[in-house]
Amino acid sequence: MSKFKSAEPFVQLPRSLLRSKALGTLSKNGWRLFRFLLIERMNHAGKLNGHYKATISQLVDFGITNRTCAVQAIRELEQVGLIDVQRAGMRTATKFLLTWYPGANGEPASNRWKTAEDDANPQVVQFEAAKARRRKNQKSGD
Repeated sequence: MSKFKSAEPFVQLPRSLLRSKALGTLSKNGWRLFRFLLIERMNHAGKLNGHYKATISQLVDFGITNRTCAVQAIRELEQVGLIDVQRAGMRTATKFLLTWYPGANGEPASNRWKTAEDDANPQVVQFEAAKARRRKNQKSGD
């Protein structure tokens, strides 16, 4: 048994994930969604992966810029392999699975984000190019 005892929930993230391009290329709203989903994991004691729910309104209330940006953040995390999404209908929460953890039904972690480590991965190239454009636009707007 570990000597460290936490009074509050925490999550474990592999070093390889923290160093990955999948995580390193996230936009500001992508990071906000990532944080939201980690908090959801903690709210469920690390269980029910694949059943973490969020509505677009919840994500906007959490700090994602607007509804369009929330949808883009979901697509972003899905494209770089950090999440799998089960989309719901109107007025129903979307379900999320964090790909580096096993699923609630016993399925092993897919670690889809590892495919983003390949520089030729079109999603990573696309997000890196978008970040570079945003940086250029911010500098020219100063």
